Amino acid sequence: MSQLISLDPLMHALPLWAVGLVLIAAALLAVEVGAWWGKFLLDKTLAEKRLIGSDTQGFIIGSVFGLLALLIGLTFSLALDRYDERRNWVAEEANAISTAYLRASLFDEPYKTELKSTLREYAHSRIVPRISLLRQGKG
Repeated sequence: MSQLISLDPLMHALPLWAVGLVLIAAALLAVEVGAWWGKFLLDKTLAEKRLIGSDTQGFIIGSVFGLLALLIGLTFSLALDRYDERRNWVAEEANAISTAYLRASLFDEPYKTELKSTLREYAHSRIVPRISLLRQGKG
């Protein structure tokens, strides 16, 4: 039975940057060997070269457009999720301010007025910058 070569000791002995360089070199070597082998196969006959070249080009263009569609779809999905999440945060903050304002009426008179005015100022500071951005067309 043949013995398998284990790369574990070699991988642990080399620094990480050296392993990365080896992997990049192996990938470049694989690309070159694949290109050479593909050229060798395509050079066999001129008719096969034209047929395979056009089919291959169609497959490549189709796969690139498929990946582009996937990328655009993921981008829109993430943007929509972010918008929904932000809208929910604004609603939660508005509910929290409203609840705090209602609970402020449970305090005695000198604290109740001060707390309600502070909550009004806070709510105003949260709303006014957004309204001014909306009027400027930036929000």
